Amino acid sequence: MCMSFIRRGMVSVRVLRQALRACSLMALFASLAASTSILAATADLAPSADTYISTHFPGPNGEGADMVIGTQGSRAGFAQNRGLVRFDLSSIPAGAHVDSVSFEISLTKSPSFPPTANYQLHRFLTDWSESDATWGMRTVSDEWMSPGAEAGTEYSTNVSGSALIGSTGTFPFSGTGMATDVEFWIANPTANRGWLIKTEDESVELTARRVAAGPHLIVNYTVVAAPHIDSVALNNGQFCASFQARTGKRYVLERRADVDSGGWTEVANLPPAAADGPASLCDPAGQGNGFYRIGEQ
Repeated sequence: MCMSFIRRGMVSVRVLRQALRACSLMALFASLAASTSILAATADLAPSADTYISTHFPGPNGEGADMVIGTQGSRAGFAQNRGLVRFDLSSIPAGAHVDSVSFEISLTKSPSFPPTANYQLHRFLTDWSESDATWGMRTVSDEWMSPGAEAGTEYSTNVSGSALIGSTGTFPFSGTGMATDVEFWIANPTANRGWLIKTEDESVELTARRVAAGPHLIVNYTVVAAPHIDSVALNNGQFCASFQARTGKRYVLERRADVDSGGWTEVANLPPAAADGPASLCDPAGQGNGFYRIGEQ
């Protein structure tokens, strides 16, 4: 009997190697998936942590429902305020390709005649605590390298996204860096320290705005499933499995004696593919049962 098995996102094919010549390959082909599947999905996320740090509100301000971002006027001593926000991306599978990112904030209060201000997102490079961060401290026991966080060391000087903000309302940010950051955090969860939100020119007064609780992040992404074996054959005494390779991906053919137990042994591999297209991996045909799977790395 020829059978196919799909387990844990990798394609496994059971082959009775000593009887493969007598088995109908066409029947086996019919039992195999014919192509790689691409799944599109959306993650609609509220912050896992958000707060603000200020030279006017000593804080920590993590318990407050809102944030204040921007520079205040003379009555507040031209105080500076910066927002800190982080999102839990664990619901998005590792290896997902981020197609687009939407980030927006809603403003509930602004000065009577506010200047338009360019609000910017900068990727944090160091940890901070929602419950303990202040203008001087990033955690309960660690100071910022410079008050309010040091550019280039504690947050990136690159602008991941920005929005021109006038008065109150909901404002979406734009910028390709947001998707780059999110994709980096998905691949490196321990590096996810979130974003710093600040005005471009903090010397301009009356740019401060009160931000309603919970900035909003929407991530549209696609997941490419593991490669499917398109066909199998005996070639010159070797069992060969054919599949579609993707550019830049390395592939391994693994074998074990039992379908549900035992360790997998790598029997063949391909270096990173130079282009999308058909590929195959082979293993010398032997005696007994063989259970195979192809993995993408």
